[in-house]
Amino acid sequence: MVIAPWLVVGFIIVWMIWQVQSQNWTMEAILQAFSRLIVVLLFAEIIVITRQVNSEH
Repeated sequence: MVIAPWLVVGFIIVWMIWQVQSQNWTMEAILQAFSRLIVVLLFAEIIVITRQVNSEH
């Protein structure tokens, strides 16, 4: 369960880079990649909160 958010973050980042590169760095691809960053930030927040809660115990 601890590794799942890291896997999701890594997968999304790799997928974003692949999509942007395969579409020759078009503005549409770049905007889609930035919109996916919201999901990455959400999972990063989950990771930080989980670590804080685990360190308090």
